[in-house]
Order: sequence, then C-alpha cells, then structure tokens
Amino acid sequence: MTKHKTTKNACSACGTSPINHELLYTFNVLEETIGKMGEFLMRSNKTSQIGNVVEKILHSVLSTIRMVRFSTDVEKASSGRSKLIWEEANRRGIPMQQIVILGKHIEHYRAKINNKTFYFESLPIPPYFPQSGYAWIDNKLTLAKKLKLAEIPSPNTEVIITKSQAKKAFNKISKPLIIKPKNGSRGRHTTTNINTLEEISRAVRLAKQITPIMVAQEHLFGSVYRATVINNTLVGFFRADPPRV
Repeated sequence: MTKHKTTKNACSACGTSPINHELLYTFNVLEETIGKMGEFLMRSNKTSQIGNVVEKILHSVLSTIRMVRFSTDVEKASSGRSKLIWEEANRRGIPMQQIVILGKHIEHYRAKINNKTFYFESLPIPPYFPQSGYAWIDNKLTLAKKLKLAEIPSPNTEVIITKSQAKKAFNKISKPLIIKPKNGSRGRHTTTNINTLEEISRAVRLAKQITPIMVAQEHLFGSVYRATVINNTLVGFFRADPPRV
C-alpha cells in the first residue's frame, strides 16, 4: 500500500491534499477571469492541443526567470492519488515531473509520452477524449444546474461573495447548509452542517482563505460513492459513510 506523508504544518481544512493558500487563491481568481475564455475554447476539439501549447510556453518562460522549476521527486507528490499516478508512470517508463512555483510543490504535473509533453492537474486526461466537460466539472454552481436539467437530484445552490450574501442564502435555502469554494475539489475549506448565522460567518472566513467566490448549498445527507474506471473497466471503488453512533 502506498503511504502519503502530510507535513507538520498541513492545513486541516485542506484535508489530505494540502496546498499553498495564496497560490490556490490566485488560481481561483484566474479561473473566474481567464478561465471563462478557457470554457469558451473548450467547445473546440482543438482546445486540448492549444491549451497544452500555451501551458508549455508559459512554463518555459517562468522557468527561464526561475519562478518555476520541475521536480522528479515522487515523494513530494501533493496527494496520495497523484503519487500513485506517478509511480505507475515510472513503472511504464513514462518520465513525469511535478511543477514547483516559487518553491511550492503544487498539484500540477507534466509527463512525456511519445516525445510529446502533456500537462495535467492530479489526474491525466487523454487528449483524444471530449474535453468540453472539464471546463465546468469543478464549478459547483454549473454542476448543480446541469444535474437539475438532467432531472438528477442535486442541492439548491446560491453563489455568494460577501458575508451578507451568505446570510441571505441562509434564509433562503433549507437548513442545514454547506459553504464551499465555487471551484475546486477534495472538499478543501468546506464547512458542512451549518445551522446558525454564527457558523455561516466562520464558514465564509474559512472559504475566503482560498477563493473570492463561494457557493452555499443545501446539505444533503447520505453516503458518498466514487468509482474509478479505466478502459471501460471498474478498477476502484470508494465509499464514505457519515459517522454513526
């Protein structure tokens, strides 16, 4: 079994995948600006190729001015999942490196396959797959809307930026609530089971450490299930149950 070490000063609100807060905040700001352009471009079949070229040029420039470097130390992987991917790449003879910005190891990597370099975040997505969904899948508001359109049960969701907007959402959505960053994954800086305005204030302060824009959602109870499928074969299954006494 692969073990992933957490640093002594790891943020408990980041869970098992700690990341530099300032960097993540910057990424989330860029997601709300440059990311909109990327979402538009994702409608094109050529987007993954264009994005890869742009990312390659950007990292080349940043590495030249020594803002970015590339690490080959698999033990520095930002999460256990990424470490597993890296170890499998090593087994297959695929060179893989982690991107380090200003000395901070982040959850972005690059791998060289057939003399082509591919950049990805945590999990590599084959470029020949349809790319349109990746532009919005981590956007909690867009995802909730698309689930409702597909008549799949999903929580009532409101976008919030300020504490006053959070309080309005508190009065509008069935309790308990959840406050979380609008973009992202792994449950970073998410507060669940909110029942009071005081808890709302704490939740907004926590989420604002990594994002300018959040969502308030109705808290749905039950187990969480996640499946991993490779080549149309179920290779892993995760189930998380709420605490029971």
